[in-house]
Amino acid sequence: MTFLHLFLALALLGGAAGFSHQYRHKYRPNASRMTRVVRLASSNYLDSIGDSETTTTTTTTVKKSTHLSDLLRLSATTLRGEQGDEDSKEAYARILEGIEGKGVEGSSEEDLVGTWSLVYSTSAEGLFRSSPFFLTARAVCKTDDDADKFSWFCQMHRKALAISRIGKVKQIIKEGGEVVNEFNTIAGAIPFLKFSLLGSGGLPIEIEGCITSTGVIGAVEGGDKGEYNIGMKEVKIAGSNIPGLRSVLDSEYGVLDTKRLGDFIESVNQNYDNPKAPLKLVSLFDGIRIVRDESGIDYVYVKESDDQKPTDFGTRDADLGFLKLIEGFNDNVIKAFI
Repeated sequence: MTFLHLFLALALLGGAAGFSHQYRHKYRPNASRMTRVVRLASSNYLDSIGDSETTTTTTTTVKKSTHLSDLLRLSATTLRGEQGDEDSKEAYARILEGIEGKGVEGSSEEDLVGTWSLVYSTSAEGLFRSSPFFLTARAVCKTDDDADKFSWFCQMHRKALAISRIGKVKQIIKEGGEVVNEFNTIAGAIPFLKFSLLGSGGLPIEIEGCITSTGVIGAVEGGDKGEYNIGMKEVKIAGSNIPGLRSVLDSEYGVLDTKRLGDFIESVNQNYDNPKAPLKLVSLFDGIRIVRDESGIDYVYVKESDDQKPTDFGTRDADLGFLKLIEGFNDNVIKAFI
């Protein structure tokens, strides 16, 4: 349990440190209103999702593109699964009936290589639970009670992130099995003021950053086709736009080497093994990859490219967005030549 507690404490610390500012209630999205929008969309669109296999078509390509279209439509109407409900679960189940196991038997580790974008998860917490950090943290849980506690923690962690926006969630898989998960977040630097000339209650200045977790994925030796294990290597925050802090986070002092920590614990505790999380490849075809973790959560990825390079944040200035704000004010209001 010690290592589990360490994982949970580190995750909480990261969430609290990155997003300490809070918005006033009246400026936050109305959750019930968002749910009503999703339900309205469900009644119009989700009922027809997953019927692509029964549709008469002349080519296989049309069926494949319909599956992708259905998944992207489901992603849009549920905010990548964050606002899912029973209708969306049923819609996903219908899609899965036609594609589960597709492309798995003839697949290899090389087929996983490239840059993938997470577009949907069957869990409201799936956007961050997809990372090697959280997957291996779940693997530490040895009992159902531990797993329930971890799931509750993830729910609380998601609520803590409600003061921010979740941007792109990407996964880069390199040849050799290294996995880099990028979780981009944006939060208001000055979310409210007593008096605001802008009428929004705050200033349009944002804190940006990317929580990057790196691990290693490999096929299970002697396992069935599509069975993989993923281990953890390190965690860092990349591309922070906070002045002063950026240089620290980009240095070696800003990297949490979890593998080295795990190796040390193994050396002093013979009963401890560095955690590896099991992953099952559910589908792999037509640029779609679906994996399932040991909690039964599905993660749907769409391939962006064959590129194996993580995002380069070198062009992002560590100025809290002040330069962009000044440039925008000049271009749209003052219109002075600089």
